[in-house]
Amino acid sequence: MLSILLLLCATVVAGFNGLFGFMHWRNQRTGVKENVSTVPLVVQILVLLAVLSPELTSAGLPLPGWVYWLAALADVAFLKLLLIPWLYWRSKRPPH
Repeated sequence: MLSILLLLCATVVAGFNGLFGFMHWRNQRTGVKENVSTVPLVVQILVLLAVLSPELTSAGLPLPGWVYWLAALADVAFLKLLLIPWLYWRSKRPPH
């Protein structure tokens, strides 16, 4: 039960991160100068705690493994963190 609760919390945080990412994109499109921030790595920590919760040692995972991967990798803040090296490389490239 604890792992499902932690996974549910991770899904809620990932959903809010997606909503905030959309709001930031919409604000940029309309010219609003407000910044909307996402929370990086919280979802991945919650998913890790859900996988490592003590109830899993005897019963195994209560949900299929792909559910945990989906919750961990579908987070917008995590995807933004994965883009940082590419954006850094792109900014250091000489202009054509």
